[in-house]
Amino acid sequence: MIMTSEWMPEIFGGEIPTFDTKKQADLLLKNLMEAYNAYNKASHAGTLRFPFDMKKLSGDIIDDMQDWSFGLLEAMRMRPEIWHIADKEDFENADEDVKDVILSFCTLYGFVHPEESKDLFIKHGKPMDDEAESMAILLAMLPLAVETLQAHGARLEKERQRKMAGGIVDLNSRRIKVSRNGPCPCGSGKKYKKILRNELKAFAANSS
Repeated sequence: MIMTSEWMPEIFGGEIPTFDTKKQADLLLKNLMEAYNAYNKASHAGTLRFPFDMKKLSGDIIDDMQDWSFGLLEAMRMRPEIWHIADKEDFENADEDVKDVILSFCTLYGFVHPEESKDLFIKHGKPMDDEAESMAILLAMLPLAVETLQAHGARLEKERQRKMAGGIVDLNSRRIKVSRNGPCPCGSGKKYKKILRNELKAFAANSS
């Protein structure tokens, strides 16, 4: 679980911005939380998909894909152990599912950092020295990589829900109903509504 006060500053490069008025801060918070809730709802409903049409690619769309992929990459880096990208990960001895997750991360990373992507592939027994060629390969691999990462996240979410106390788990929809007066899903033992209220107040106070 990543709390609002942790992911919100990342959107702005690590620092919460300052605003001229509290109204501006409230408007930004409102829009960000609406976007957050929309994506979260789509995730629980199983309708969250790779958002680009691979049959209609252009230079501008590829730039947008790189920006989108950068955001996903930064989100994964907030919990590297979840995505098996910690420094001590043993790739050779890992399970096949773990290897798939690591390779999918490498695909994402290479697509975001094309100047390094040529080192990801071997051609004629040596690293590929054609950045454009390796970029084309990564572009073709990207949708499947994202799908693999999403499936891994869904499996972990189901497992997290099973272990959560105070919730009603529906494994078919991947939803969990938590009482506002019940314990927070983060596992702290504190009331859900109290933690949520404190998170939003802290952000608004720092932004005003």
